[in-house]
Amino acid sequence: MRLRCLAAAVALALAANARASPAPSETSPAPGSPLYLMSGFTDVDGANGPLSEQKLRLFLSDDGRTWRAAAPGPVYEDPRAAVGGNVRDPSITYYRGRWWIAYTNDFIAGRVTPQWSLASSPDLLTWTLAGDISTATVSKAFHAWAPEFFLDAEGRPHVFLSISTDGVSDFAIYESHALDLDNLTDWSAPVRLTGTGLPANAIDPFVMIQGATYRLFVKDDDSKALVELSSPNLTTGYTIENAHVTPAGANCEGPSVAAAPDHGWLLICDLRTDQGMHVAASVDLSNWSPLAPVDGPYVWNHGTALRLTDPASRRDVLALPGAGDSPAHARP
Repeated sequence: MRLRCLAAAVALALAANARASPAPSETSPAPGSPLYLMSGFTDVDGANGPLSEQKLRLFLSDDGRTWRAAAPGPVYEDPRAAVGGNVRDPSITYYRGRWWIAYTNDFIAGRVTPQWSLASSPDLLTWTLAGDISTATVSKAFHAWAPEFFLDAEGRPHVFLSISTDGVSDFAIYESHALDLDNLTDWSAPVRLTGTGLPANAIDPFVMIQGATYRLFVKDDDSKALVELSSPNLTTGYTIENAHVTPAGANCEGPSVAAAPDHGWLLICDLRTDQGMHVAASVDLSNWSPLAPVDGPYVWNHGTALRLTDPASRRDVLALPGAGDSPAHARP
């Protein structure tokens, strides 16, 4: 008798829990299903998209190939008139319950801009400028472009970026990491990456780790090919893995790599000039398919694509205005 009463009580409790749990939205991905977020900015004119506003825009995808706008317009611009509101090459990451972007804050020919900028947000819609991070410890630093986040195995933030000393043709890749792990206001002096096969004029780094191997993707800005290198160390010992992830002359830049929905990997890059985001696929991170255009609402430029697995980050993204939109893209 006691067993029957206990079973009945358990059944009632389970039924109550089921009633208390809201049903998932029909337009929201099922828990654990693929969900991607991408940062970017617009730098094109005319019929292909918004005017060259150079402000942060966000995009969502369920497969990494078909994208929709996460919000109807830009969600952040640099508040300082001196830099014209520019937010170029925004790299995005989720760290300690907040969203962060690192970005190039100026793009004026001949103007010395040896710093990059940080902003943060609790919800992807309300952003606060955190400040500029100087690269002046690099002798004759002229430009500091395309800062790209990398979270190491312990979750500590690093940024990889391109620094030039003449502003034209001698960009090299550097690493810096946060010394203030709470507010990200203090960063280490940039250290230049070393190895064999690093292009003499390398821009737009993206770093990831697979097992015990670091993989570095850069654009060779002389040959206009994307190059992949690997190393057991974060800043030293890089060797060529694939000298032509994209062919010479392809001119795709700003690469980022994310896990594919089923298996393998997707590389997404910005095909210059003003041809929009393109994607390549790989099952081994070494051999890549030819580039194909993504399906998106308009042309946007250089950003970072993330596949989201953390429940808190997914919750923030699913609260964005475009999260429930169908992939039938509405123009801005």
